[in-house]
Amino acid sequence: MSLEVLFILNENLYDEYLKVKSIKKPSEFYKEHNKSYKKQSSFVKEYFESMTNDEIIKLIELYVIKHGKAHKPN
Repeated sequence: MSLEVLFILNENLYDEYLKVKSIKKPSEFYKEHNKSYKKQSSFVKEYFESMTNDEIIKLIELYVIKHGKAHKPN
């Protein structure tokens, strides 16, 4: 799982990302939409610390729905 895909889902950019998915990595796409993005653990930590546990759980559930066919159950 790419953390950038979680960011994209969380910021409602997924449908737009699907249009360019074959030519852009999630990190490239996300960087274009969030200029402050840095591929560093500090960014990831701050990003998820700003969310509640329930929001994170819902985001992961959304990821599973969108990518469920690519992964085994559970």
